Amino acid sequence: MKRTANRKLRLSYHLKAIKNNGELLSINLRVKTRLFDFIEASSFKKWYIKITYYPDVFNHGSFEKKEDLKIFINQCTEKPLLDYIEKGAW
Repeated sequence: MKRTANRKLRLSYHLKAIKNNGELLSINLRVKTRLFDFIEASSFKKWYIKITYYPDVFNHGSFEKKEDLKIFINQCTEKPLLDYIEKGAW
């Protein structure tokens, strides 16, 4: 897919977190730094994240450690990967 109007690729972060008592929290963000701030400030038992690049083009994963979640987010938002997705070469 090509960008229209010379805009940057807009990512969407959908995060679900399970508290120790089993309660589910769901949050949608577009800014990576806000996502990292939220993750750092909270303590949950399990995490599920879905990073959407375009409709029907996404990465997702489940994690039990904050560090693993942060590594996954960084890997899914690396510039070479974003360029590859933007060119639609898959």
